[in-house]
Amino acid sequence: MLKTMRSFPIVSRGFSLIELMVSVTIGLIVAAGAVTLIVAIDRSNSEMIQSTRLTQELRALATVIADDFKRTRRINDPVAMVGQGSTKTCPTPTSTKPATPSQPCYSIGTSLTVSGIDTCLFYGYSGTASTGSVFNYRAVRLSGSNLVMDQGTYDPNAVAAGTRIPVATGCTSSGLTVDANSTLTVAHYPLNSSEVSISSFCVSSTADAGTCVANSAGTCVLDTTMVPASNEIDICIAGKLTGGDTYTKTITRAYVQPLYVRAVAI
Repeated sequence: MLKTMRSFPIVSRGFSLIELMVSVTIGLIVAAGAVTLIVAIDRSNSEMIQSTRLTQELRALATVIADDFKRTRRINDPVAMVGQGSTKTCPTPTSTKPATPSQPCYSIGTSLTVSGIDTCLFYGYSGTASTGSVFNYRAVRLSGSNLVMDQGTYDPNAVAAGTRIPVATGCTSSGLTVDANSTLTVAHYPLNSSEVSISSFCVSSTADAGTCVANSAGTCVLDTTMVPASNEIDICIAGKLTGGDTYTKTITRAYVQPLYVRAVAI
C-alpha cells in the first residue's frame, strides 16, 4: 500500500522591523560621514586653489612695483650706471636754467601713515632716451581697496628758465605731492585687478620705526624689532578675492617683498 508523503511549507524568515530600522540608521550614519568627508576634502582643495591664486595675484602685484622701483634715481640707460656709487648734485631753486643731472638724486621715502604704518612709497627717475630731460615721479599708495600708482612727469624745457624742478615729498589721500610746483602733471592708475581687494599695504624704510611683515591673520603690520637696511624698502601687500562664494571671500593672504636701491642710500 502506497503511503502519501505530506509536504510542509518552507518558512522563509526576513528582517524584523527593528533590524531594518537599525540597518537603515547605520547606513545613514555611514553615508553622512562619507558626505561630510567629501565636502571637507572639496573645501580644502578649493581653499588651496583659491589661496594659491590669491598669492599669485599679490606676487604679480609686488613684481610690478619692484620692476618700476628698480629704475629709482637712474638715467635712461641704467646698464651704463651699474656700479656707479656716487650721485650728482641735484638742481636747486637758484638754478638759472633747469638741467638734468647725469644721475638725478630723486627723493625716496614713505608717507601717508594709517594705523601706525606708512601706506605710500614715493620715488623718481629720469626719462627715456628720446626725452631725457623729462623728470618722472612715482608714488604707490593704498586708496580704499586698491593699490594706485601716481605717475607724474615734469619737463623743465617746457617752463621758464630758473623755474625750480619739483621734488617729490610724499603722498596724501588724493595722490603724489611735490614741493610747491604746480606744473607737475600727475595721472593715477590702479595696479591690482578687479578680482582682488587690497585689505592692507605697508611700506617701510630705514627711516621708519620698524619693518613691514605679515601677521598670522594675513594682515600687514610693522615689526618694531628691526628696521630695513639703508638701501632697502620693504613692502607688504594683503588682500582678498572679490569673486566666489562667501567662504572664498573670507580667505586673506599677505605677500612681503624687499626692494633695493643699488649703490645709494635712502
